[in-house]
Amino acid sequence: MQISGLYQKHPLDCDLLAGFGKFLRDDNNIPNFKQEVANVSRFLFYMDSNKPSLDFVNNLEKSRSFFTKLADIGQKKQTIANYMKNLKRFLRYIIAITSLIQTDRALFEQCKHFLLCLNELQKSMSKQVSKEITGKRYTQMVTVAKTPHECWELLRVAKNEFLCIIGKAMNEESLLETEKLHVLYYLESLLMLKHLQRAGVVKNMTLDEWLSRKPCKLPDGENWTVIGVKKHKTATQQVATISLDEEEEAWFDVYYRHVRPAFLKNSDDTEEDETFFISTTGKPIYNPSNDLHRFHSKYNLPNITSQVARRVMETNTKASFTDQQKALVADYLAHTTATAEKHYRMKTPVNACLGMKLITKVATSDESNIETAGPSS
Repeated sequence: MQISGLYQKHPLDCDLLAGFGKFLRDDNNIPNFKQEVANVSRFLFYMDSNKPSLDFVNNLEKSRSFFTKLADIGQKKQTIANYMKNLKRFLRYIIAITSLIQTDRALFEQCKHFLLCLNELQKSMSKQVSKEITGKRYTQMVTVAKTPHECWELLRVAKNEFLCIIGKAMNEESLLETEKLHVLYYLESLLMLKHLQRAGVVKNMTLDEWLSRKPCKLPDGENWTVIGVKKHKTATQQVATISLDEEEEAWFDVYYRHVRPAFLKNSDDTEEDETFFISTTGKPIYNPSNDLHRFHSKYNLPNITSQVARRVMETNTKASFTDQQKALVADYLAHTTATAEKHYRMKTPVNACLGMKLITKVATSDESNIETAGPSS
């Protein structure tokens, strides 16, 4: 998008956009409201690079071309649909919240007409999104990884380069932008493929949740660290728990102390964002699943999603674990409260760490079996 020019935007603190941001944050309680405002700002910049205005409602043809160009540069249908959704909410804000009906009745009516046209355009896009999702699920079904070993292939292949970069950072050496991005992608991949966390957990983990992490000593004397993430897919039932061993905790600390501050310098916002993982632009990461896909592509590996990794690991635990062990894994995967209650378990830091150890045991056991069997003839 940066190369195509579609990433350019107007300042988010201009009157037109600042009011919209306040509406999203205060009236709708949308935590990632800045991303939505930024998307609308990019659309407004495309329509008029001189100043943000509502004049776009008089140019439906050019407005449509914005979404066409997003498709031309390879943006997914879901991403384009999100832009439409954001623009619709912006128009609803203009129509229902501002005083436009009193100050400019003609423009008010034009905004209403544009919203109706956008609704029709979105209906067409929704059908394309459904086809895209169906195709994606089919591809995942026919190419699904059969073993935990395959799920962790990316982490093994990328690890040496990752450790070299971590070593440079620990020695206070400056990192290239590509090296910082490698650290970000590796940690995102680690959480989704090894720790089996949903993309929503990775995206919504906050800086405060990292700073509030708790040390946990296991019965065998091992030292672990536990992070609780409140906002995710099943957040209404359970807090997602991330259990890091000592080495992993050190990696996250390197990101926090060396990579994240460097990314923040690229942001034009005066306030530091509350999310833990941020992009090279200093903004919250937008789609961890896309980052995971890009990281697989870098090493020419088939893409393994977090959903596939979770399903493969669950299948393997069911085959060899006791009910108690299955319950520990289910708790770590942040299944619903009903699932946890079924096994009469309480989510505690120790249980979370034990659950992660069991998941690691499954994957490492699978690797041992592959090494023992050797190459197939």
